[in-house]
Amino acid sequence: MNSYKLPFVPGNNRPGILPLARFLPPVPAGMVANWFKRDLTNESWIIDPLGSSPLLDLEAAQAGYRVFVTCNNPVLSFMLEIMAKAPSKNDFQAALSELATARMGSERLETHLQSLYQTECAACGNTIQAQAFLWKKEEIKPFARQYRCPYCGDEGERLIGEEDLQRLAFLTKSAGLHRARAAERVRLDDIQATITAQEALQTYLPRSTYFLFTLLNKIEGLPIPEERRNLLIALVISACDAGNTLWSWPNLRARPRQLSTPPQFRENNLWLTIENAISEWSVLSNPITVTRWPKLPPPEGGICLYNGRIKTLERLPETIKASAASIIVPRPNQAFWTLCALWSGWLWGQKALSSLKSALMRKRYDWNWFTYALYNTLVHLRRATNNAEIKLLTIIPELTPGFFSAILLATEAAGFHLQDLAFEPDQALAQAVWSFTKQKPLRVTQPAFSHLKELIRDYLILINQPASYPQLHIASLSRLASEFGFPFFVSQPDPSLIGKVQTELENELKNSGHLIHFHGQSLQLESGTWWLAKAGELETLPLYDRTEIEIVRFLNNNPGGTFREIYAYLCECLPGLLTPNLSFIQACLASYAIPETENKDYWVIREAETITNRRMDVLDIQDKLIKLGQQLGYQSRQQQETVLWLDFSGQPVYKFFVIASSIISRFVLQPSCMQTTQCVLVFPASRSNLLAYKLQNDLRLTSATKSNWHFLKFRHLRTIAERTNLTLEMWQSLLDQDPPVWQEPSQMALF
Repeated sequence: MNSYKLPFVPGNNRPGILPLARFLPPVPAGMVANWFKRDLTNESWIIDPLGSSPLLDLEAAQAGYRVFVTCNNPVLSFMLEIMAKAPSKNDFQAALSELATARMGSERLETHLQSLYQTECAACGNTIQAQAFLWKKEEIKPFARQYRCPYCGDEGERLIGEEDLQRLAFLTKSAGLHRARAAERVRLDDIQATITAQEALQTYLPRSTYFLFTLLNKIEGLPIPEERRNLLIALVISACDAGNTLWSWPNLRARPRQLSTPPQFRENNLWLTIENAISEWSVLSNPITVTRWPKLPPPEGGICLYNGRIKTLERLPETIKASAASIIVPRPNQAFWTLCALWSGWLWGQKALSSLKSALMRKRYDWNWFTYALYNTLVHLRRATNNAEIKLLTIIPELTPGFFSAILLATEAAGFHLQDLAFEPDQALAQAVWSFTKQKPLRVTQPAFSHLKELIRDYLILINQPASYPQLHIASLSRLASEFGFPFFVSQPDPSLIGKVQTELENELKNSGHLIHFHGQSLQLESGTWWLAKAGELETLPLYDRTEIEIVRFLNNNPGGTFREIYAYLCECLPGLLTPNLSFIQACLASYAIPETENKDYWVIREAETITNRRMDVLDIQDKLIKLGQQLGYQSRQQQETVLWLDFSGQPVYKFFVIASSIISRFVLQPSCMQTTQCVLVFPASRSNLLAYKLQNDLRLTSATKSNWHFLKFRHLRTIAERTNLTLEMWQSLLDQDPPVWQEPSQMALF
């Protein structure tokens, strides 16, 4: 039933913050290298036909591969080349120091630019640097400022002061010339493209425009080597990103896709931005060879960069024998490409800007456009590789149903057939392997939508727990493509199929009587989870329980492990569409293990959770229940892992399930209790959060335990058993006083 065997490949640790991170596809650091090293030999070339993220190319080259990347975005190409040189923080600081000491009239440039962000501390009155000013959309002045006073320690948001407004009014008058120059640098012969560029310029406030072009003027005039100038341009790119009005406040983690100012936004201090950006640009410790096409890097690894789209490239020479192509698939992003066009014109002039002219002429990036764009890239990839039998490795972050449908349609139509897939729901992150062979498969004109019902049912039986709408969409559509076929080798993909895919799946969910919708607070199809109306008795445990078993097995069979090692082990045990939720792994690990004092990323089993200690606990609890039942006037009897309290006629009144885990599905989903029997799940207190997680995310369990079921922790039972005057009434009142409650586990190193 689980047709996919691809183990999800985690990253190494927390992803480093790269320049322009809010626009780049969010992929954990180390994921690319770990996947390639597992599945590809170092002798092979890897082709990146999109160049959507420098992360892919840098990690592949670091791992010893030779990478051929095509990229027509001057900003991304520049990022790749600068970061590959592995400049140190000292290199950046030296370049910035030289810039800071340049003269601006009678003062240093650094002093002049910092003065743009001066404010007065509301507590002590000293003049200090504001970290940011806060604005409301379409208002002509900020309403607050943020700072941390180095003199008295006062920090936070404070209302804007009169002195702040006076400085801003003077600056607005002075910024006119700079704004005119900014507009002139992005003027094109196409009216629509020029209008879009001017609209993009409107996302820059006068202070930011003044800062950026004062900086650019000085950099252009400095008598410094080209290498040092490029380091300064890298920092300016970070300032260009930080200087627009797309920084929503208070949600600084927003990933803007449209060039639209949010209702409330943050105007960042760009001098502080430049200082802080140094660490983002100096993430590599060793340089990587980068050559420009047609020059090739050495056999030991490196990157060959082609500045242009793959469709403008002739066939690759025989010396580049690629066994695989790889793509980090980006979400369509009008804001990013428009801003890149703007920055390219500012930094490198008309020639660089013209390569992104099409980005300025397009304001709408819908799924139909994306499907055509990806399809054309892959068709030209086939041509460039002379239709070689290569496989395509894709990492797909921020996955949504519409995004996945478009990728499936474009890739299958271009002749790449889905072979394997792994999907982690919490991160909405998929890894997929596609194959292309010269042998032409049977042409399929329409997907076999009649199979959707059985595919949905197969997936729910496979995981044996309710699934979200995105999970059902990805599981059913991927198998529809891999087993029954999407259109192959057509002249172009049919855009109507995206809507048809969505409609067919929604109709299956809405009109089929074989599914139950646990809709939660919303009746929308996309909310809540779905389960089978008639599941019957399933052979396997729910996926949550299988994950818990594997974690306990790892912890008992190993002296310990890093989070990444444990995560990778679980992904090997539970591959493909069985990849466990990251949040559940976190909760489960926190329940059974503890990080070492000296290495917080290394986890060892708690002493109380060893098999021997938990067996002793279970025996002790069973013994206490037997004695407690007798104390309350019941007949007590033990049957394997259960304890019964029987009334005078021998009928069970209470049935206790004593467990050391949180695996309650085998009891509550297949109860053998009569309606009058009170069932009690007795478990360690350390399992409370994990059990609450399952109840919160598998509403079958919640529904099954609504009546006649109780939750009793070991520690609470021991407290009750210590009472010398316990009565039946007291027992009934104390039984439910310490229920399992969900609490977010402390943040771990995830990758």
